[in-house]
Amino acid sequence: MTSLEAKHMAATYALYRMRSDTSLYLSLPLVHRKYWELLRQNREAPWMYNGDPFAAQAERDREKEGKRVEHARREEKKVRAEMGHREELLRPGSRRRWDEMAEVRMVEKHRMAVEDVVRRWTQQWDLQDDNGSKDPVNVDELVDLGFHRMHVLEALAYAGSRDGVVDWLCVHVPEDDLPRRFQRHREAPRVVVLDDRAAGSARRLRRCGFPMAAVDGALAKAKDELGLGDAAAIEACAADVLVSQLCRRDKPRCIGSVCPEASERALAEEAETLRAIFFGEEEDERVIAFESGSSLSVLVRPQGLSTADSRLVGDDLRLEVWLPPGIVYPDESLPAMALSGSCAPAFVRLQATMKINSMVAASGLPVVFDAVQMIEEQLAQWIAAPLPLVSLKMQDIDSRAAGPLEAAGTGVESARGSRQRHGSRAKSDDVAGLSAQFLKLQLDPAYQAMQETRSNLPAHSLKDQILRLVSSSRCVLVTGATGCGKTTQVPQFILDSALQAKMPVNIVCTQPRRISAIGVAARVSEERCETMGSGVVGYAVRGDSRQSNRTRLLFCTTGVMLRMLVDRPDLQGVTHVVCDEVHERSVDSDMLLALLIGCLRKNPGLRVVLMSATAQCDVFAEYFGRSTPVVDIPGRAFPVEDLFLEDFVSRLPAPDAAFGAALVGRARARLQQQKENENEKDGEEEEWFARVKRFERRGCSRLQAASVAQWDERFGLRESNASNIDVSLAAAAVRYIDGLANKQQAVLVFMPGVAEIHALVDSLKGDPSLSVLSLHAGLAPSDQRRVFDRPPPGRRKVVVATNIAETSITIDDIGFVVDSGRVREAIRDPESGISRLATRFCSQAASTQRRGRAGRVSKGICIRLFTRETLHSAMSEFATPEILRMPLEQVCLQAKALGYANSAKFLCSMLTPPPGKAVESAERVLVAVGACEEGPAGELTPLGRFMADVPADLRLAKMLVYSAVFGVLDRALVLAALMAHDKPLFAASFENRELAREERLRFAVPGSDGEKSDWLADLRAYEYVTSSNNSKSSGGSSLQHVSRAVVRDIKGSVRMLRDSLKTLGLVDGSSSVEDGDSTGAVLRAMVFAGLSPNIARVRVPAQKYREVIGGGSVGIDHQAKELMFFAVDSVARQQDPVGWMDHDLKTDRRVFVHPQSTMFAHAKYPVPFVTYFSLTQSASTSGKQRTYMRDVTVPGFYALLMFGPPLVVDPEHKVVCIGPSGGLAVRAWPRVAALVNHLRRLLDELLRRKMADPSLRFKAHPVVEAVLRLIKTDGQ
Repeated sequence: MTSLEAKHMAATYALYRMRSDTSLYLSLPLVHRKYWELLRQNREAPWMYNGDPFAAQAERDREKEGKRVEHARREEKKVRAEMGHREELLRPGSRRRWDEMAEVRMVEKHRMAVEDVVRRWTQQWDLQDDNGSKDPVNVDELVDLGFHRMHVLEALAYAGSRDGVVDWLCVHVPEDDLPRRFQRHREAPRVVVLDDRAAGSARRLRRCGFPMAAVDGALAKAKDELGLGDAAAIEACAADVLVSQLCRRDKPRCIGSVCPEASERALAEEAETLRAIFFGEEEDERVIAFESGSSLSVLVRPQGLSTADSRLVGDDLRLEVWLPPGIVYPDESLPAMALSGSCAPAFVRLQATMKINSMVAASGLPVVFDAVQMIEEQLAQWIAAPLPLVSLKMQDIDSRAAGPLEAAGTGVESARGSRQRHGSRAKSDDVAGLSAQFLKLQLDPAYQAMQETRSNLPAHSLKDQILRLVSSSRCVLVTGATGCGKTTQVPQFILDSALQAKMPVNIVCTQPRRISAIGVAARVSEERCETMGSGVVGYAVRGDSRQSNRTRLLFCTTGVMLRMLVDRPDLQGVTHVVCDEVHERSVDSDMLLALLIGCLRKNPGLRVVLMSATAQCDVFAEYFGRSTPVVDIPGRAFPVEDLFLEDFVSRLPAPDAAFGAALVGRARARLQQQKENENEKDGEEEEWFARVKRFERRGCSRLQAASVAQWDERFGLRESNASNIDVSLAAAAVRYIDGLANKQQAVLVFMPGVAEIHALVDSLKGDPSLSVLSLHAGLAPSDQRRVFDRPPPGRRKVVVATNIAETSITIDDIGFVVDSGRVREAIRDPESGISRLATRFCSQAASTQRRGRAGRVSKGICIRLFTRETLHSAMSEFATPEILRMPLEQVCLQAKALGYANSAKFLCSMLTPPPGKAVESAERVLVAVGACEEGPAGELTPLGRFMADVPADLRLAKMLVYSAVFGVLDRALVLAALMAHDKPLFAASFENRELAREERLRFAVPGSDGEKSDWLADLRAYEYVTSSNNSKSSGGSSLQHVSRAVVRDIKGSVRMLRDSLKTLGLVDGSSSVEDGDSTGAVLRAMVFAGLSPNIARVRVPAQKYREVIGGGSVGIDHQAKELMFFAVDSVARQQDPVGWMDHDLKTDRRVFVHPQSTMFAHAKYPVPFVTYFSLTQSASTSGKQRTYMRDVTVPGFYALLMFGPPLVVDPEHKVVCIGPSGGLAVRAWPRVAALVNHLRRLLDELLRRKMADPSLRFKAHPVVEAVLRLIKTDGQ
């Protein structure tokens, strides 16, 4: 076109602009007439062609103002609706409580990191909420709340309950698109100094829908790569990073520091072309080319939108275009493009960005106009059918590497199926071969000699009767006194009979303890002249097994047998189950009996033999049916002389030899007082003097009798005295026995626990005539076997043992027994609710068992370190079944672990069924600690399955499992041992209790691990003592009030717990945080995990102020006595959950910090909640009864949310309740609460995969790291 032709066309255009409403075009030449027609077709702004342009402009301004007013009206309506929603908080007391609630925060960088972990691993592990049957979802209700219908429908594919759907939406819907009531409170902006160019770049990128944290990260990354030079290049590079993250590109395309001139020139030419295309449409507003030359912005006008969609997206959509530094456009690469706008939902902008960057292809031609056309034509379709939210997540391109467990995503079930428990090894059916080997064995002279020894046992005389009853009855009860041979012989009778008859046989014999199972198996192997594990005899205990395909008689612990029943509920392939020591009535034993009744119904070929050493045969016979036959084997025991305390003392030359001068002195003074005040005796003195006379009739002198009575008041008579152990008296008894003849006979001393054993061993070690050995479950098997060895010539063997030596274990050369009359057994602490080992008087039946050990080889003596009066007044006839002593939640957990989801129904079938209401309460506790799902038949969670396998109290097991996950297991083992011990680490008399507290405070100084926790202070004290025991450089700073006996016990407990956790694969030697400064926060979180739901709320009084000189005022620090603590029952109300607004705070119990706590004088609580170990009631200094919290710990907010009772979220009011009672509540953005709930589910999944494959490791896993980050920073 020539310049003249161009002028003619311009004149035509001007004429059209002035007189477009006339028919002047008919007089124009044909070319110009066609141009006029084209202008008429493209005309979209009639006001520009109005004959009166000023009136048209005024009309257009009025339309714009109307749109602005309509938009403001809609916004005001939303605000009024929100305010109306908030008015609910103004009910009496609710608003005030809401204002007083602490707020849980999660800063942007932590939130983005957690969101990435949650989205990535939820999708990768395909986690779904399957609670839909409990809480059906009303889609319309959620749409009315402000969620997009398509998003709700998408969420239903991942969650089945309303709460689960809301959680999913809160995490996956872009923050800007959340309904107003689900958005976080906007804080007042802080005054900060920003680079204007950087702020402008951040605003433009945020208008594209990219999350703020992602924008900040991309800008920071661009600055790192390009330096602080060209702001436009930094913005373009950041845009490319964000688009790459959204579109899942491997890496950003920035390959240089500046944009090539050719690319900038091409983009500038494209801008001019676009202006020509949009000629007459406010082209200067519609196409904006920035001065840098590397970016462009084009106004987009979508077509075909409904009125609602038009209102949704607004009228300011723009396509933003950037040329990242180094790319060659349009020949080789495409620019970064994104849709921006102030009104359109973020999911619409991100979806459009994803579409245009993936659908527009590089062809060597400009693409911006194509992208604009695509958006204008297809945006309506994209809004109607949005992409899944999971596809819109921002993927960090630097964290694509798979985590440690990523490869485990598809192999969980196969791994689980491949696990094989002890005792479930398949057996070959080579009956003929085994029978032939047995016939050959009978010709062996060594075996014949051993059979001669076996035939001398009392059980041998009843062999035929036992075999006949086992053959004809499904269940047989065999009783017999100690030494009759029932444990070793009855299983062999059955085995030998089957091998002789060439019948299939597979016998499993249970023992209550590891040492019993191993020791009996070793003895039976010896009797059969075979090597352990390679012949027909083997054993299986936790962590150790010796068996083969030839094994036909397997000795195992009761726990291993229970796990065998989980794998094979009908025990197919097992012909006989022999349960030894059923009289002990442990929980495992009682459970096994209940399960065996079911097995007898399912497996017609199964036979059960029960063996008991006491006379409670009628109880077991009745349980298995009245027709259950009973065989009583007479004992082979020599006469045993009983010496009760009064008898023993009477044989000593003076009472001082037994009791010490101090006690004898007090007895002598009391006798003198009796003599002087013979006519003025009160009731207590009369009773004491009557006991003295009874002891005199037993052969004691007056002083000896008084000394025994004085000793009895402190160490006997009452259950409360059971924990008082007189080790010196036991040592005197051993020395008395050693003074007798016959050094060949050994002494067996029964002590309650490891601490008492060590104390007695230390007391006797200096005697050259004694060879003193220990025997308890904490010893290594090689050390345990030493008790069977003969002592050196001229020395008497003394075995100091726990009740492990009462049954099953036989030490052949025992001729004397010293019985302390005590036992350490697990009981439920009524104050803390935790199962703890406590020292108690043993039962009369157990004492009789101990006595029987003295008459195995010859006439013996049993010295009982208690009086006859104590025997009858403080010792029960039989031991209390363990099910009545343990916390019932522990029993329910074991039942569920065995596959009985409805634990109440199973426990009702046990030998001693617990009360039904107590079982319901226990199941609520299991739900509160996260061990099982809610409901009458709630399944165990992965956490609960691990807890069931840890040999510790329920809550301590939870603490240990989580400590293994988060890398603080070494120190948590000590904490668990401290909590399980029945005596405190810091022990002092009443007069010295303040000195003990001061010592404890040394380990709770601010800034140390022991700060804000009594338990961590004790942990640091224990570590100090154990690390400086052998050091001579303590400089006089040794601790005077730390119990060395407790320290010794803790060491043994830690070793046993560690060995148990090794078998579960929880001990891998890794540590995530133990070398960091945040261990204290993590350990406090672990303590809270173990003690939850023992939680108390801290109420801080209103802030007071004082005036200062010169005007103004400052706040007055609160004092500790001004704070109020309220214990909230977060378990009892689970069946009837109460919202936070309906919870009556007056029902919470007022409690106080115990004066011995390191937190007693603490006045600042960064988190208004504490967890406590136990509650005790006692009188205060004012004489009033008060409830005190012992051993207090202050957790962090995220410890509370992650490891506390299940969360109840009120998203509309932005409140999260810890537990169903409503008494423990915090304010939190619903998105934060949803993220925490997702993290809890991910932790459960992580544990499930760990259980399926014990070789998997927790260290550095993204889920673990995300939780650790929140715990260590508390979200800040």
